[in-house]
Amino acid sequence: MRRPAGRNTFRSAGSAHGNERSIELLDTNTTLHFTRFDKVPWQKVFGKGTAVMVPHVVVDEINTKS
Repeated sequence: MRRPAGRNTFRSAGSAHGNERSIELLDTNTTLHFTRFDKVPWQKVFGKGTAVMVPHVVVDEINTKS
């Protein structure tokens, strides 16, 4: 499956063995400049079992910039 443009802005912590599960971490830049995270079909993009995490520091930075 092709990864979407902007994929390099995600920090993937997925399994190295077949990617049966993955955790995608959003950073501030991704959140501010790409499609809203709640509009992305995460499981279609990264596969079944995907969890998306937004670190607290990202929430603080977004609150500061908005």
